[in-house]
Amino acid sequence: MLFHHKRKYGGDIEVQTATVPWHHSPGAKCNAAVAIAAWGNVIVFYGRDNLNSYYMNGKHVTGWRTKGWQELSPGIRAMVTGNTFDFIIDNGRGSLRLRGVQWEYPSKPYFNIYGTISGSWATGKSLTGAWGDWNGDRGNDVALLHQLNAAGKLSVKGTPRSYFTDKTPRTNTQGQFMLAFDMELDASQNHVIPVIPGESLTVDIQEPEKQCPEKAAEVAKFCVGLFGGALGNCGADICLGVAPAEAAASAHGVQIQNNLMQLLPQTNAEQQGDTCMLLNEIKRFDKVPSNGGGSFAFSTWIKQEGLKLEGTIAKKGSEWSLQSNNGGDITFTSNGKSCTAAKAIGLKYKNIIAVSSATEKKIQIIVDGQVECSVSAETFAESKDGQLQLGSLGHHIEAKVAKPTYVGSGVRLQEADLFFNDKPQCIGA
Repeated sequence: MLFHHKRKYGGDIEVQTATVPWHHSPGAKCNAAVAIAAWGNVIVFYGRDNLNSYYMNGKHVTGWRTKGWQELSPGIRAMVTGNTFDFIIDNGRGSLRLRGVQWEYPSKPYFNIYGTISGSWATGKSLTGAWGDWNGDRGNDVALLHQLNAAGKLSVKGTPRSYFTDKTPRTNTQGQFMLAFDMELDASQNHVIPVIPGESLTVDIQEPEKQCPEKAAEVAKFCVGLFGGALGNCGADICLGVAPAEAAASAHGVQIQNNLMQLLPQTNAEQQGDTCMLLNEIKRFDKVPSNGGGSFAFSTWIKQEGLKLEGTIAKKGSEWSLQSNNGGDITFTSNGKSCTAAKAIGLKYKNIIAVSSATEKKIQIIVDGQVECSVSAETFAESKDGQLQLGSLGHHIEAKVAKPTYVGSGVRLQEADLFFNDKPQCIGA
């Protein structure tokens, strides 16, 4: 059992791995399969299938390679590219992100697996199996693992809990493991007194205003923006000892991932990277996420392809626009304020992020991870008055863009690095 999240008298999600001896050294073991159970659905996939298929509630499904993220079931999204996989498990109150890569691919199909979890799921009635206890103290994880392993809590082989033996769900649609099932597991391990896993290791989560009124000022300062979903747990995380900046970044980060939209999708399942395009025509997009409370960000990679650089890179109605001039400068205008990043466009790809943050009351342009301009503003309106237009308006701009994204969220400066990751490999014009 790699990870198990529990609420009182039941659990929400569970991740299991099947391990086998490493063929180079029988003394070591490797992950050969992964099972994810969440809210009435079970997903199982094996390394031997080279990420070409999976099981959903016991039914074999082939061809899950998609153009970006795919919703496998409510609250569970996946993206599989080549020999890597990425899952986001989010029910609006907390989230788990599970990532992995298949190594010795494809001859010896093993998985490296790692993940992150929102602070609200790192506490409360939680037992986190082989990933430790998520209490922020790495020093006691090994001792807890030994304790759990000695009690038979980590191994699911031969127990009714194994999703590799039985791939059908053991939860209802609300995501609660049946109490009787947990007791059945404990009985199978020859425990004299049935104990719900996690009961003795963690404490209940209380509402922030009840648990830590002395931290009300911190909660009010950091837990602002588009309230709801993961951000609703920001106050609880602060009250439970999570650093305010970390709690806020985690809450906003989940919202950004949920609302991120890739505007230039891949042209086929095998393509590596995103399609590039020249900004010499207008492309319109109707369905973009709501920015929620006036905060949003637009991100793209861009480089010079010709001599004319005067034109519009992106525009959303009359609310905001990102424009360039002949010198390669970029001006971002939003909510009646503008700021300019000098010579942001050149002959090499640069990452451009325009942020209009009602949370921080600032308008900013970030180039390759550095803030190039920042302007304060007081009033922020939610951008709803038109299509998103990508490309030149009234001028010809010979520049090539790749991987433009639009984000609706309570974006803050510290979240900008979510868009400044690996440079995409551009294929085509």
